[in-house]
Amino acid sequence: MSINIPFGRPQIDNHEKLAVLDVMDGTQYVHGEKNKEFERKFCEYTGAPYAVAVANATAAMHLFWYTQVGPGDEVICPAMTHVATAHAISYTGATPVFVDCELRTGNIDPALVESAITENTKGIAVVHYLGTPVDMDLILKIADKHNLLVLEDCALSLGAYFGGKHTGLWGDAGCFSFYPVKHITCAGDGGMLITRDKKLADRVRDQSSFGYKTETVGFNYRLSEMGAAVGIEQLKKSDEFLEKRRMNLSRLWTILHVHGLQTYPARLPNRGSAYALGVRTPNSTELIIKSLEKAGIEVSKYYQKYPPFWKCYQNMGYFNNACVIAALSISLPVGPHLDLDDMIRIGETVAAIMEGYK
Repeated sequence: MSINIPFGRPQIDNHEKLAVLDVMDGTQYVHGEKNKEFERKFCEYTGAPYAVAVANATAAMHLFWYTQVGPGDEVICPAMTHVATAHAISYTGATPVFVDCELRTGNIDPALVESAITENTKGIAVVHYLGTPVDMDLILKIADKHNLLVLEDCALSLGAYFGGKHTGLWGDAGCFSFYPVKHITCAGDGGMLITRDKKLADRVRDQSSFGYKTETVGFNYRLSEMGAAVGIEQLKKSDEFLEKRRMNLSRLWTILHVHGLQTYPARLPNRGSAYALGVRTPNSTELIIKSLEKAGIEVSKYYQKYPPFWKCYQNMGYFNNACVIAALSISLPVGPHLDLDDMIRIGETVAAIMEGYK
């Protein structure tokens, strides 16, 4: 059967299309007013003093670490994350030092962070896994004690808050992703770095465009004007998108728990979370995925091949909880392209399939 419930689908309409055409009718395709407007609107949305639009979230994270660390330095990194979180550190010549995650959330375990700190540690990378905020009070307590930088990977946490403050504003910077199946998109890819530090924002902006102003080695990490135009329109709809995700996740979470299934996160997320959902599977994960695809339901894996599984990061430790989540979980569609009836179908189908593999 063909897929009729896709994992994600960008929610694009004529507002985005007309915004792109408006840019294309002009002459400024980079370094224009749309990037500046997108940054301003993103600051308004998150409460950030400064924002820098870039090509993608990996670029944003790389630019942050590039301005802060180098060869011989170490940065603590969660074992359960997309490999880009680790790559952004490695690009600088610094070494990611992995720490296991909490089994109930998938977030980095603050209780394990301090024991991983050495004289070479310069920072901590945290990831708000599936949009559930990390306990930033605990992370900042450790960072302040050891004078460490903190970067928040907010790729899945647009619209998520901890302690009344938007994710990305607790650490020294936060980096967001606008990949097509994220909460909003730039109709291709895009990223944003937010910070309270003007000097950092200025340096990241310069380094994202070859280092022209400072005549230092920089990168071509610019976001196009077309991408920024789409991002502006998407941001206007972000609260609507998040509310649909919240309703979808709540319905699906309830169905799964009625059937006795375990989820990530373990508790129903509150309105401060950004709403993505994983479900614990038995040992037949790949067979379950194939069965769901046959039923027309597309799922994903966050993250089957987490960084310590990569050849370039081998022999850097064994991380039991990350291994369990990677091997025995799948991510279910809850995006705004779906409705509550879709959630019932997904939940009941997942439950029926898993019952067959017990």
